Amino acid sequence: MKKILMFAILLLPIFAQNNNIIFSLEGSNLIPLWEFSKRFKSTYGGAFLVGYNEKDWDYFAKFEYFKFDKPNYSQLYLKKKVTISTIDERVYKIPLPNIKHNFEAFGISFNPRYNLVKSDFVNAKIEISAGFINWKYNRDAYDTIKVDTSSVSGVNKFLILESKVPKASQMDWSGFANIGFNADFIITENILFTVSTTYKLIATELWPALSLGMENVSALQMFEIRAGVKIKLE
Repeated sequence: MKKILMFAILLLPIFAQNNNIIFSLEGSNLIPLWEFSKRFKSTYGGAFLVGYNEKDWDYFAKFEYFKFDKPNYSQLYLKKKVTISTIDERVYKIPLPNIKHNFEAFGISFNPRYNLVKSDFVNAKIEISAGFINWKYNRDAYDTIKVDTSSVSGVNKFLILESKVPKASQMDWSGFANIGFNADFIITENILFTVSTTYKLIATELWPALSLGMENVSALQMFEIRAGVKIKLE
């Protein structure tokens, strides 16, 4: 399937010979959703698109890159039952302020867009896409997990729960899809300001790290806002 998609994208210039060639350079803000948001805060990315227009349709090959590297520390914590003494057992919510991890991705996709509204000022379109992403996830080793038990009389202030959590890495190719809306604001006949809002789904999973309270994340989901400049060559 990946080879078929690559072949189709390489054929775009041939199909575009009798149509307008379009280039677009776009920046994006990606906001993680659901379980993925428990690991990362929002980040920025970029995309380059090349394609052509035929009647009410635009057809693009899109090349994109983004990297999540800001941990969501408000959601990264370990909830653990700790035995303080033979008669005292408590549940502690332990913050993990030293976690360092990132999710980096490069994607290639086929992006058809259909014109819903056309005017002299703006063209509004529905946007769908499907493709493949080469991604990698890295998490540094975590040295010490400890809990503050100073509220319990007669015990040490800190109790060590884990002396060292090893680092982790994942790499893979995964399928992904986008769906959303696009608007092109016409500056001149050949230059447009383009804005898109899309929902992105990557069909993969991030493994759990239960010693750090990190659950498995299946189907990475995010909301994407893109803006950029589109140039038409006739």
